[in-house]
Amino acid sequence: MDCNTCRTLIGSFLNNTLDDKSKRDVLEHIKTCSNCNQDMKLHYFVDEGLRRLENGGNLNLEAEYNHMIQEEEFREEIILRNSKIVRWIFAGGLTFTLFVLIRSIFLV
Repeated sequence: MDCNTCRTLIGSFLNNTLDDKSKRDVLEHIKTCSNCNQDMKLHYFVDEGLRRLENGGNLNLEAEYNHMIQEEEFREEIILRNSKIVRWIFAGGLTFTLFVLIRSIFLV
């Protein structure tokens, strides 16, 4: 993902409206691009800071931003792990089905 694409997706990422693949791409990009990481952090601070000021909440946004990124990374790891499990289950079921079909062909 390039920086321009990442920057156009930051708002959607923070509003949790991105699909899983785009979210994963943004997370991977901000791990390696300090400029986009800073842009996302600034966007988060402004949006969340204004919301907090309106509601009288605290402004410890740095720790909350880091926590939010860690939660999203963990969520993406679980999705990736689950998709691998589903593929293994599907492959096992397909293998079993092929075995039964081949066996029934040769036993008839």
